[in-house]
Amino acid sequence: MNLKAGDKVRFLDEKGEGIITRFLDRNQALVQMNDGFEIPYLIAKLVSAEPDRETKTPSAESKTETKAPVIEKVRSRQGYQTDGVFLVYLPADQSNPLNGQFEVLLFNLTAYHIHFTISTREMGKYSCIHTVALEPSNSISLQMIGTEDMEAWSSLLVDILFYSYQPAPPRAPVSRVFRQKPARFFKEGSLSENGLTSEPAIVVDLTRSMQKGQEEEFFEETDLEKILHAKEQKEQRKQSLPSDKNNPDLEWEIDLHLEELVSQSRGMNNAQMLDIQLKHFQKKLDEAMAANIRKIVFIHGVGNGRLKQEIRKILSTHRDLTFHDASYASYGFGATEVVIW
Repeated sequence: MNLKAGDKVRFLDEKGEGIITRFLDRNQALVQMNDGFEIPYLIAKLVSAEPDRETKTPSAESKTETKAPVIEKVRSRQGYQTDGVFLVYLPADQSNPLNGQFEVLLFNLTAYHIHFTISTREMGKYSCIHTVALEPSNSISLQMIGTEDMEAWSSLLVDILFYSYQPAPPRAPVSRVFRQKPARFFKEGSLSENGLTSEPAIVVDLTRSMQKGQEEEFFEETDLEKILHAKEQKEQRKQSLPSDKNNPDLEWEIDLHLEELVSQSRGMNNAQMLDIQLKHFQKKLDEAMAANIRKIVFIHGVGNGRLKQEIRKILSTHRDLTFHDASYASYGFGATEVVIW
């Protein structure tokens, strides 16, 4: 039986009916429910609800062709962060998990109902491909994606609105852009055991603490280590330039701006950026004290003042140095001068 957009259909294996709004691929259609929300559904599990259309059970062949992976009920595993909304990429073929076929699932493990939308980027603009209302501690299959979809799914805009029908504290909405390299879907080690699915999958926490609207890559710690190592090797070949004022052999000027420390920072969160800057600060302070350097100027910029605050907290633990604002004429309010005794 051929179905088309606009057809009224009912579900074969559960109660309910709706209208097909469009087809996601050859296996799935987007069905608009009576409440106005759209949900993806296997075409093999849909039958026409039109009185003049023939209704029959899909053939065994089509059932086999569109069989979805078995997903366990949402459960919590020890040590797994369960309060959040998660996007999960589950390999369709567990015997060949990196063949490029993934089922995309959405898990709501919060105590709130959510209204969720996800959009993909095209020509610099985003268009919505899914909108879902999901109850607490519930999950839903969004769609199957293949190799031809990886490019579109490399840049996603996610919006989540939280609400409750019972008295509850307000929860801030989420609006954020995720970027990831399509190669991640074919990379060994990208799949991991988790407390959401019964099989290894790629799991993305959509509600991890982050400023609203901030753009983020799916940045892995191994990638961060490679960036830092490459920058450190480059720095070993190019020593920190001493100040050209006074005695250059006894004075250093260290720039702690992030662009001076790593080759690229896109995708890092605020905590990772601060950690890199503080580690470089500590390293240079230790080197200066070991080399009997008399004075160091650390250029930290103004920003929100967090880096300056953390630097001065560390400096205050040392008894063999003093520190104060560096020359305003030279650095404004963006540098701290350290004098080592």
